Amino acid sequence: GDHGEGLGDHGEPDHGLMLFDSTLLVPMWWWAPGRVTPGPRDGLPRLVDVAPTLLELAGAEPLPGVDGQSLLAGLEGQPQQLPPAYAETYYGQAAYGAAALKSWREGDWKWIGTDGAEGNALFQWRENPAETDNRISTESTRADALQLSAWDRPEPPSAGAVSGEALRTLASLGYVGQSGSVASSNRHPAEFLPTHAELVAIQELDRGRSLPEAVSRARALAAASPELPFVQYVLAELLVQSGAGAEAEAAYLRTIALNPGDAQSHYRLAELRMGLGRDADAIAHWDAVLAIDPVRTMARTNKAVALANLERWAEAWAAIEPALADPSADAGTLEAGAA
Repeated sequence: GDHGEGLGDHGEPDHGLMLFDSTLLVPMWWWAPGRVTPGPRDGLPRLVDVAPTLLELAGAEPLPGVDGQSLLAGLEGQPQQLPPAYAETYYGQAAYGAAALKSWREGDWKWIGTDGAEGNALFQWRENPAETDNRISTESTRADALQLSAWDRPEPPSAGAVSGEALRTLASLGYVGQSGSVASSNRHPAEFLPTHAELVAIQELDRGRSLPEAVSRARALAAASPELPFVQYVLAELLVQSGAGAEAEAAYLRTIALNPGDAQSHYRLAELRMGLGRDADAIAHWDAVLAIDPVRTMARTNKAVALANLERWAEAWAAIEPALADPSADAGTLEAGAA
């Protein structure tokens, strides 16, 4: 498996926001007749070790420059020393503007935290697998060493980062002075667990056909958390499903005001406006999507359709030509081009 589910452990109903073992520790089973000696193994293999192991089993060349290592020696019954296990989540940063969360497990010790100090934890995970006994105050030297190891890694490109050209386009659309991404804070993701749990519950209600209750609770949560764009986005999506177009439009606009670089909110607002027959009002948001995510072919197609609906034929054709040239153009793009 690739992850577990919190199911309420440490206040997390699902997975992705926190890094406790209820979501990190999963079974790893290997089956290779004649190659793998049956039985359990010591140590903690990592998901990054799967690809190197498969390649060695297949007799293929190893991958250069990867963190993972082949587990085949251990699977064949030989002694094998496995390196520390690293995990990270940027979900809280992307959804709520929280700090990024990382963990480092070395031997019997596991550190979880941000680059600050508030809310960080150290567990002796074999003695305390439920991760309820935080030893960070009594093992501060060990905690500091593990924290340094966790953060001594290259940072990935920010999921919310927007290029300079995209920011200029957003500014031309009226989002002057905005960063184009959710403002990140030093708040620990754990602070957002109640909000996150309510959002998960609301979305479960939606899937359970309890749409009126889901909308009501989403309205209340959006009013209580006006600074969180993801909450506003979930409300907007539910309002669209309930047929409240005008209120949904306002919620999408609040989402975009908080996070102008959110391509999906621009996309969904443009779709909504076209559905309401307001093609001219949708075009600026198709432009925003393409500024943020230039390879999103359907945004080009939809912009062309909006222009065609307005009988701006030359502009429509100029918009759809790059989409038609894309080898991955789907039937919708081809039909729009033919029309």
